[in-house]
Amino acid sequence: MHKIRLGVIGTGLAFERLHYPALQELNDKYEIAAICDRNPAKVEKWRQILNLDPEDAYTDFREMLKRADVDAFDIIVPIESNFTVTEAAAKTGKPIICEKPLAPTKEQAEAARNLPRKYKVPIMIAENY
Repeated sequence: MHKIRLGVIGTGLAFERLHYPALQELNDKYEIAAICDRNPAKVEKWRQILNLDPEDAYTDFREMLKRADVDAFDIIVPIESNFTVTEAAAKTGKPIICEKPLAPTKEQAEAARNLPRKYKVPIMIAENY
C-alpha cells in the first residue's frame, strides 16, 4: 500500500502535541515528506527529528506547495494565517487537513467553506480533544 506523503505547514505546539503523535500512530498510512515553518530553528529541529534531508525543510510554504511528490498537506498555522495558507494549498488540488478555526474573520470563514467546491479538493478540519 502506498503511504500518503504529507507536507506539514506549521511545526508549533499543535503539531508537536496533537498532529505528530497521531501521525506516528498512523505511520503505516502516512509519512512526513516535507515540513515548513516561518521559524528556521523549528524547521531544523523537526528536520532532524524526522530525519529529513535539508531540501525537505522550508520556511516559505509557497515553495513546499510546488512539490509534485507531496500527496496532501497538513496545515497547522496561527489563526490569522489559516485561510491564506489553506487557499494557496487548495489551489494545488491536493487534499488538506487543517486546524480550526478556519479563519480570523466571518468573511474569510465563509470563503474557506467554499474552497472544496471552488478548487475540487477535499479539506478535513481537525478537531482534537
